[in-house]
Amino acid sequence: MRLSGRFYDLSAAALAAVLSGLELGRLVVYGGATKGFLPGAAVVMGVMFCVVLVVAALGLALHWRIGWLFGVFGFVAALSYGSILRAGGNWIGVAYMLASFGLLASLIKDLATYTAGAATEV
Repeated sequence: MRLSGRFYDLSAAALAAVLSGLELGRLVVYGGATKGFLPGAAVVMGVMFCVVLVVAALGLALHWRIGWLFGVFGFVAALSYGSILRAGGNWIGVAYMLASFGLLASLIKDLATYTAGAATEV
């Protein structure tokens, strides 16, 4: 069974939204306190991570080219932020790193849809 490109669009958007929601929840529950980081730095990094993923989720769900671009930025952000969190001793970083590869896989499978000119311009 072959899945359409739209399925991969929506799965990447859902994964980006879940990662963003998870990070926002983590920031609210722990109040920005992250082991190994100053409280202000942890909040700024967490909010920037969430902004990239929210833009990616909206862009991918609405099938904008900027969504795919921010999806790639979201992959890089999730991988790097996850490794930074794990280096600080936080195990949630492992989940971010693993989820980033799921996001990348969905983006790669969806690339044909965007290169075919089917996407709308922003």
